[in-house]
Amino acid sequence: MRIDYAFLSKELIAAGLVGKPVDQYSKEEVEKLCIACANSILPDIGAEFTEPYITPTGELVVPFDSDPRFHFWKKCGQSQFDTLRELKASDEVWRKYTENPHEPF
Repeated sequence: MRIDYAFLSKELIAAGLVGKPVDQYSKEEVEKLCIACANSILPDIGAEFTEPYITPTGELVVPFDSDPRFHFWKKCGQSQFDTLRELKASDEVWRKYTENPHEPF
């Protein structure tokens, strides 16, 4: 397993997890630690992922063989909203995923 240690250290510092004993982390801090660790794992060289996409009918599709960071159903995955932002979803698509016109912008 290859790990991007520079990325991991930046994420841990940004989350305020450096210098604090692990057994004193709150639930939220443990989640931040897990996400930082998961996001710092580099895929194997040559590994290819299927990209998420939006169908012509406006549905977000996140293939199982996509980059694990898109797996919103897992604790280490980013939210559907973050993926929709990356895909530059239209306002019409956003309305399918939220009733609040100000969310999640």
